[in-house]
Amino acid sequence: REEDDCSVEASCHNVYGSYQCSCNEGFIDLNSDRPGRNCKVPQASPDSMSNVYHSLPVTSLPSINSAQRLSIKDAVKIFCEIEKIVIAIQKKFLQQESIPESSLYLGEPHCNVSFRNDTSVVLQTGWNECGTEVQSNLTNTLVKTILRNDISLQGVIHHLKIVSPIHCVFQNDLLTSSGYTPDWVYTIFEDLHGSGHFITEMQLFVGNSAIPKNFSVSASDDILIEVGIHKEGSKLKVVLTECWATPSNNSVDPLSFAFINNSCPVPNTHTILIENGNSSKAQFKLKIFSFVNNSVVYLHCRIRICVETPESTCRTTCNGARSLKTGEIIATHRTSWGPLCKATRKEPGLGVGYIILIVITVFVFVLAVAAVLIFQYQRKTGRYNFRIKSDNFSYQVFYD
Repeated sequence: REEDDCSVEASCHNVYGSYQCSCNEGFIDLNSDRPGRNCKVPQASPDSMSNVYHSLPVTSLPSINSAQRLSIKDAVKIFCEIEKIVIAIQKKFLQQESIPESSLYLGEPHCNVSFRNDTSVVLQTGWNECGTEVQSNLTNTLVKTILRNDISLQGVIHHLKIVSPIHCVFQNDLLTSSGYTPDWVYTIFEDLHGSGHFITEMQLFVGNSAIPKNFSVSASDDILIEVGIHKEGSKLKVVLTECWATPSNNSVDPLSFAFINNSCPVPNTHTILIENGNSSKAQFKLKIFSFVNNSVVYLHCRIRICVETPESTCRTTCNGARSLKTGEIIATHRTSWGPLCKATRKEPGLGVGYIILIVITVFVFVLAVAAVLIFQYQRKTGRYNFRIKSDNFSYQVFYD
């Protein structure tokens, strides 16, 4: 544990240039602001629920006297998560109001308590479960459910009935929730507040290899960039709307270089969109230093979180229109990555192999030229024998 401050009951995950901590299976995260630093084993926790409530802080209840009664506002915490609503209710409040744990449910009676420990009971529902309503438009999405307690089988009522509508709102880059007061009678109702947010991530690849920050690439390198939300198996779609580069880590730096605008590549920026609005991540290829002359750049992207239905789509086309009715945009977010460094250009040089080949070629050429010259010289001068021939000869006389 010399390189990170994760709990001994947590795992450390490399996210290229940094790390994230998350409590191991079977442990609850006691600090949602700094995940994975304070993990505890829940009591009486079923195996199937062991990793669901990492964001649920288990706090000790303050001792209160009869004059300090807990209100539902103090006793209930709402966690608005992606595709899920989680509600934690302090047991002290239930005991105070004589409300049986088994009577509580969200939306429908079978959606009752799913987890409990010494201090709290927890109920949860998915966006498409337990009668949960999802209403979307271009600015936000409203997710609604109702916290109730079933008193139909309990005979005489000795406790209050709970009918507390709860809704979570995705707006811009913040997931917030608030309760509202219904007009029903004989109910407990208070403003119940919870909050959450999307966790986005950006990863860069050269070929099939992920690259860390401060990595150097050349102007000719194709960089594959993935931008998405940090939730596996999500049905939400990520739509890139704008991407740009800056020489500093300030996303609003006056000097910027846009390469995606209105969900389409900017011309002459060597940008190719691969996937946009198809899944929980978007992908594109980029040769960043082919049009940016700075030696160091930071990359920034603005994304939208979109809900796709059978009648609508989140996929975009490069004229800014969609092939079908537009999917519902429920949130916008901005994510950044960097720095990315431009590789230093080296003077072209010859390797040892090339030098050896050149030397051999020159040597062979010189030998060939020398052989040709010797051959031509011999042809011009010929071969002569200067030895004196013998005087031994005979002659024959012919007579008339």
